[in-house]
Amino acid sequence: MRKKKTEIIVERDQVLVIRNLGARDPEWCLECAGRARMVTVDEAAAITQVSARSIYRRVEMRTASFRETADSQLFICLNSLLI
Repeated sequence: MRKKKTEIIVERDQVLVIRNLGARDPEWCLECAGRARMVTVDEAAAITQVSARSIYRRVEMRTASFRETADSQLFICLNSLLI
């Protein structure tokens, strides 16, 4: 007797919505030498699908452009994340 095989294919789509991204105007990024959207570390992690620690590591290694505010809030250049 022959056994029947069943093949299951799972397709998955993912949509990421960051609602407050549009609330911040593009800023000048020295590394990009142009205007760019700056995102928080958590937003950067969600966009790139990595941990916040990975984003901090990129900042420390200078592979992501960033800006730190006077109150120590860190913003990451969206352009530098997507290259």
